[in-house]
Amino acid sequence: MEKRAVALAKRYTAKDDQARIWGQLAWVAGQSGIDRHTQFVRKYATKCLGLSRDPLERGGMYSLLACAVDLSGFAFPKGRREAADTLLTGYRELLAQQLPRSAPELPVVETIGDVMGHGDAEEAQALARHTAQKAAREEARFIRNQIDRRDTLVRQLRDLYKPDAKRHGRTADGPAELRTLAAKRLTDTQVDLLMKKVEE
Repeated sequence: MEKRAVALAKRYTAKDDQARIWGQLAWVAGQSGIDRHTQFVRKYATKCLGLSRDPLERGGMYSLLACAVDLSGFAFPKGRREAADTLLTGYRELLAQQLPRSAPELPVVETIGDVMGHGDAEEAQALARHTAQKAAREEARFIRNQIDRRDTLVRQLRDLYKPDAKRHGRTADGPAELRTLAAKRLTDTQVDLLMKKVEE
């Protein structure tokens, strides 16, 4: 699979195409047992982030990189900080998109109806309305997907830092550590909002 991806990257030299190739390679490796393919995931997710301009793709790579961090046993404290730093970077990037707090409803796309084939003004209006409705729906879907990616990063931070006596390392002092890390990357208001989501 790696050889095929390298061949595709030589064929498709645009940065967006190469980012997509490396991102897919990292994603497949991550889904094939991330504990067995950690270095592979890190290599190609990092290559993707070096090229990608797609906020969804970038958010996915940050999420994947955080999942590739060793959080077992004695490695947990250091690993948690490393994973949090990665997740906060992705979170900050998505905050820059100025997304709404909740996902918008998907606009309706009406059927064109029986005006097709008439070649008149009514058909032209119906086509223009249909095209605009489809564009509005695609835009709303893109926003919804970005919000979902942003919220996934928050859920991952919550999983790492919300106190839970039944889970290794999730002690009461965790939120304070996260707040300190977040303060290095986010505004005070953004930190407060994040901590509210993590602790809820």
